[in-house]
This record gives sequence, structure tokens and C-alpha cells, in this order.
Amino acid sequence: MKEKDFNKLKPELRKAYLERGGTIEPNKRIKSVSYSKSYKKSTKYKKSNGICKTCRSPFYKKNKGHFYCKAKCRPSQSKSNKESRVKKFLKLKELAIRLNKDLPKSEKWFHSLWEPHKHKKDHYNHTFNGVYIPDIINKQHRYIIEVDGTIHDKPTQKIKDLEKDIYYMRHGYFIFRIRAYDIDAFTPLLDQITKLREKMSSFDNIDNKRTRKRKKRKYAQACNRCKIKAALSKLGSSSNGEKDKLPKMIKSL
Repeated sequence: MKEKDFNKLKPELRKAYLERGGTIEPNKRIKSVSYSKSYKKSTKYKKSNGICKTCRSPFYKKNKGHFYCKAKCRPSQSKSNKESRVKKFLKLKELAIRLNKDLPKSEKWFHSLWEPHKHKKDHYNHTFNGVYIPDIINKQHRYIIEVDGTIHDKPTQKIKDLEKDIYYMRHGYFIFRIRAYDIDAFTPLLDQITKLREKMSSFDNIDNKRTRKRKKRKYAQACNRCKIKAALSKLGSSSNGEKDKLPKMIKSL
């Protein structure tokens, strides 16, 4: 037990704990840093709103995610971690190439209808950050189309689809799902996508690419907030309290 927790206990409990042979770990002491008077008068010290985790020196952090004052203080990633990420990405890339060569019947049916309405920036089975493979993705207008066959009726596959939807919605993409061989659902889907293209084309007047992408992403994220909450509630009900089976990405939400 740590010294901090031991001091909180009552005297009777402390005696009982020591009689049983319990050990007390001393509290970790933070290194005290001394600064010169000239440094304290400088603007760096006055504007500092964060403390570096390694060298414990104050620094000015622009965002909440900054924890280190320099690149040297930041711990380097292990090679094994990087290698595993690269392997996963390569596996997904190979799978995407195989899918493009031999498409399933449900996707072939959709592509035959979609080809006359296809956009220049539409990509089939394109890997996105080495995590998932969407059926159709358009990065310019920020939408994804998923064609659901009979496999997607299984409960395990439904959970995977929800995880996939949450991931893309958090990254600022609109998701459209269509049932395979359902011709009646194709025309409303096409109308929704044409409206979205018109809306996203209004951001093309901005000259700077970064600001244009940021505004499109933020618009999509704002629209998808309610959908993400609904998807998370579905995931919670489908898991029946078994949160350990859910991935780390969804646990953090």
C-alpha cells in the first residue's frame, strides 16, 4: 500500500494492516526545479501554462495534448509497435487489392447502378489509415457508402459495423448504408448524396486546402454527434454489459 493511502486509514486499521505484515511504499517525490531571476522575468515563464513530464520545466502549450517542452523530452516509440502497425496496414492493403479483383455479388450489383452517377474522387475498397476498408469512399465530399449483404444480418457483424460507423463518423465522414438488391432504396440514397455534394462544394471557394478540409470535417462531425450517441447506446445494449469485449477505441468514448 502507498503511504498516501495508508495515512487516510483509521488508527485501528493501520495496526491491523501492520500486524498482518503489510508493506508501505513511499510516495514518489517530484523533482523541484529552481529558476533564475532573469528567467522568471522572461515572457516564456510568464506565459507558461504547462509543465513538461520529463524535465519538469514550465512551457507554453498551444493545445491540451502537449505534454513535453521539446522533441528530446518526448519518449520515442518502440520499433516493435511501429512494425506491428505496418504489418496490419500491409495486410489490409493486400485484402483491398483482392476485393477489387474479385468483388462480391452484392457489390457488383451496386457498382452496375452506381457507375453512371459516379464521381471522379470515388474510390472502391480503399484502405483508410490501415484500420478499415470501406466499399466506396469520397474524401473530397467526405462520404462513405456501405453495401450490406446477408452476412451483415449476423449479430457479431452488426457490432463490427457499428464500430466501423463510429470510427468514420468521428473522423468527419457521412455514412450511407444500403441493403443489397434493394432497388427502391437506391433513388433516395442518390438524392441524399447529391444534396451532400452540393453542400460540400460550397466549401470549395476557400483557397487554403487545410482550412477547407478542416471546415468540411468539423461540419460532418457536428452533424454526426447524435448518430454517434445512438450507435454507442446500441453497442451498450448489444454487448449486454460485457464491456471487456469492446475495443479500446469505444471504451474511451
